[in-house]
Amino acid sequence: MKTKSGGAAVGLLLLAACSGTAPEAETQPSDAEVGEAVEAAPEPPALDAILTTSDAANCNFLTDAGRTMLLEDSFRFEDEMEVEPVSNRNFEVAGIAVYPSVILPHPGEDRYTIYVGFEGSWLDLPVDAVSYKFLPRTDFPTAMRVHFEAPVETVAAALGDAGYPVNPDGSMRRTTLGEDGVMYDYYGLVSVVESEGEGIVFECSEQGWDAGD
Repeated sequence: MKTKSGGAAVGLLLLAACSGTAPEAETQPSDAEVGEAVEAAPEPPALDAILTTSDAANCNFLTDAGRTMLLEDSFRFEDEMEVEPVSNRNFEVAGIAVYPSVILPHPGEDRYTIYVGFEGSWLDLPVDAVSYKFLPRTDFPTAMRVHFEAPVETVAAALGDAGYPVNPDGSMRRTTLGEDGVMYDYYGLVSVVESEGEGIVFECSEQGWDAGD
């Protein structure tokens, strides 16, 4: 014996079948969307422990920890009698892995390059190394450098906004700090942003020059 309520239920089922409608299925991500989510690379770490803008007007871009890393911890001398430096092993600075290497001078030259590679961002731009050139057994760098992965104009604009003495097109810029009075007419900062290999280098050093140079 069928009740009225049972007949109504059967009618509703028949109506749903005839209308061809069905409950909506949950939307599933496509294979492409899943792949994109898996392949998304993490943001590079900020390099605040290594690089700073606290003394940008004088072209100083290393923190105390960054200066120790580059000028003291990244290389050693083979022994007391051997002045040729060799790379120290990889280590970390505030949790950032760094990879130092010593680049030997070309024949006829005497300046080594200490190159410390890493991965991170500074001034909202990707940076992959800092470096400097020096004479063995001295602590007088001849050129301090930051290695970027961005176009020259982009790097120059970011440095300029941060207060560094650079030209908008990255060309060489001299900033006079005073009169030399010994070997040159003037001395000051010489800065440039230029292509080198597959990257961009910001280089700044203190030098002397003559009037008209």
